[in-house]
Amino acid sequence: MRLNMAITLRLLVTLTLLGALLVVTGVLGVAGMRASNGTVKQPYMNDVAAATALGRSNLNLTVVRTTLDRVLIHPESPDTPALIDKALNYLSVSNSACATYQALPASDEEAALSKAVADARGALLGNAIQPMIDAMRKGDHTTADKLAMTDIPPLAAALTQKSAALDKFRNDQGATRYQSAQDRYDTLLTFTLLAIALGLVACVTSGFSLLRSISRPLDLTDRHFERIAKGDMTEKLRFDAGDEMGKLVASVGTMQDGIAAMIEQITRGTDSIAAATHQISAGNNDLSQRTESQAASVEETAASMELEVALDEGTIEADSGSVPITAVELELKHGESESLYGVALELLGTAPLRIDHRSKADLGYELLVAEHSDAVKAQPVRLNRRDSIEDAFCSIAQLSGSGPCERTWRRVWP
Repeated sequence: MRLNMAITLRLLVTLTLLGALLVVTGVLGVAGMRASNGTVKQPYMNDVAAATALGRSNLNLTVVRTTLDRVLIHPESPDTPALIDKALNYLSVSNSACATYQALPASDEEAALSKAVADARGALLGNAIQPMIDAMRKGDHTTADKLAMTDIPPLAAALTQKSAALDKFRNDQGATRYQSAQDRYDTLLTFTLLAIALGLVACVTSGFSLLRSISRPLDLTDRHFERIAKGDMTEKLRFDAGDEMGKLVASVGTMQDGIAAMIEQITRGTDSIAAATHQISAGNNDLSQRTESQAASVEETAASMELEVALDEGTIEADSGSVPITAVELELKHGESESLYGVALELLGTAPLRIDHRSKADLGYELLVAEHSDAVKAQPVRLNRRDSIEDAFCSIAQLSGSGPCERTWRRVWP
């Protein structure tokens, strides 16, 4: 079953789907990067700092015990006071590192384990190491030996046990975070691959659909136009589709019907044209005879016309100034005035001339009295349908300031 969807709608659906997939892929990418950033931020900002602080605390505490053991082995050594001070410095560094770790954010479970470690460490320092340092400063080596051999081992073992539990929790927590990040990565990768696959399927499906909907009707239409160009109007173009290409094919069919009807009308009119051709031929013969008669009349008129042509080139001078003049004067000595106007028109067509109704005397008089006509702006002309040609011309001449109507009329049509 064919899905009759418009090509425009198919393109819109495809672009919408691709846009949605692009947005989903982008959102997944941003979410994945944010989650990865958070996963990296937790170890860098908290786990590494905590591990560093715990390591410094335990290391310096071990150095304290090692330094005090040297004092126990050689209590009469002259550098015993210096070793005790050195042990106290290491103890201060260990306490500072422990305080740094305690200040870091931690979960409730880690906070409980951290408190147990702090209590065990406090018991070791308060009940064994600090009393042993005091005994060493007093020179009571017997008490110091007793504390080192009896009290410190169980307290140190308890601290080691609590520290091991805290380390195990932190390692388990790191493994859990890594597994969570790996699961998140796998989920995002799966959704991204699905989105890409869905986009490819949509593109391929839409591409084949559009190709079938556009190329096939265009190919059919092209071949049909070739048949029409060769004069074959018998075959009809048919393509069953409800989209734009279906409308195009239907329009081509309508055009073919119109062309066929036009050809039929032309065929029917051929006989009328043939009959009219005979009438035109007969009229041409009559026109030829009348043309020969008119040509003879024109020759007779030209022979009877006498025309005088004069070229004037110079300057018209008066008291108020002078004006140059170059003019061709035509004077009809004998014949019809229409013939004179026809000669003037011929001259206008062959030379850069213009017709001027003023004579040299008129130009001199205007120069004498300084009566130069200024340019005027044309006004709207209101004519009456009942006016004759002469009345209409007079109305136009009066608006242009050309002088009395009768004089102007005589200048144009003497």
